[in-house]
Amino acid sequence: LAGHASDLALCFAGLIIVAPFALSLSEPYPFGTIIFEIISAVSATGLSLGITSDLTVFGKIVILAAMLSGRLLPLIYLVRICRFTSGQLPQDVSDVSSR
Repeated sequence: LAGHASDLALCFAGLIIVAPFALSLSEPYPFGTIIFEIISAVSATGLSLGITSDLTVFGKIVILAAMLSGRLLPLIYLVRICRFTSGQLPQDVSDVSSR
């Protein structure tokens, strides 16, 4: 499980590093404000400095991708962990049902 947790942390770190640079390409806001918006979007806290409505279409797509990634990445890793740890479940169920 430790390997999966570090994979998830690296994905979040990469997202938090890459997304602000992508957003700063199209938006005139200070970098600190952009980082706040991205971290808020990734962590799904609902906090905002009020710039989201003024973003360009590209900026809104970046924020949307950050929000979706923040919600879906943990679920994807949870399914991945469950799939690897429950590899013996069908054998156990078949043994019980055959008795």
